[in-house]
Amino acid sequence: MTGVSESSNASKKPVTTDVLIGGKIYSLSGADGEYLQKVAGLLNTKIAEVRGTPGYKKLDSEYKELLLNLNLADEYFKLRDEAEKARDQAASMESELYTARHDLVSMKLKLENALKQQDVLEKRAEEWKRKADAASNEAEAAKAEAEDSKALLTELRSQLESALKDAEDARAEAEEARVQAEEWKALAE
Repeated sequence: MTGVSESSNASKKPVTTDVLIGGKIYSLSGADGEYLQKVAGLLNTKIAEVRGTPGYKKLDSEYKELLLNLNLADEYFKLRDEAEKARDQAASMESELYTARHDLVSMKLKLENALKQQDVLEKRAEEWKRKADAASNEAEAAKAEAEDSKALLTELRSQLESALKDAEDARAEAEEARVQAEEWKALAE
């Protein structure tokens, strides 16, 4: 089929298909007979639209053909513009998708780094807790040792006071004995 681009593979063996266009039967060749029927259906729809235009019946055949061609060209350009907009929109969406994927990867890396940092901080916190517990245990032991030392000191003070009292008593007795010895010595002389 000349002038019609087909969407199917051009390497297929051409088939000939009879199609009805504008009330006339035409034999067309192409790779896909079903596709040729779609093309013919589109042309019939356009012909019907053009025939419904006011004043169409009064036009000569050349103007009727021109009107059909203008309508087809108009639809072609509208569809081409829509396709161009769709391509631009797809390109824009692809760019946005690329940016979103990049941002997602970046956020994932930041999250992984944050999780690693969290692990490091949690390990440090555990280490500080262990040190704090050890320091608390050492403080408790030192407190107990200080209380033991205080009790020992109190006991030693008590013993010292008792020893001082005993020494004072012994000194007093020694003084008394000295005085008595001097008295005996004085009597003995």
